[in-house]
Amino acid sequence: MANPEWRKHLEGGTYTERRDKARKKEAQILEFLSVETYSDSKNLALLIGLGVQSAKITLTKMEAKGLLTSVVISLGGRGVGIKYWGITQQGLLEQAQEES
Repeated sequence: MANPEWRKHLEGGTYTERRDKARKKEAQILEFLSVETYSDSKNLALLIGLGVQSAKITLTKMEAKGLLTSVVISLGGRGVGIKYWGITQQGLLEQAQEES
């Protein structure tokens, strides 16, 4: 009998379908940030239709690829802050190539 987790994984579509969805979400983020420059995880999660934690995973992967950068803005100096994501020059280049 198949592992239920594996079955759940298969229900998400083929590898190619999942990869295409991930690329589409990345393209949406790059397009949005090419206009807005910076945004937080909550707004980007709404944009791409994911939960905040899932969006953070996508954003972190994009940062590792050099497409995004992040900065934490401190709120009142209590160690609490909001992480903002911004597009890099490489991200702008990729977004421009995606449009053409």
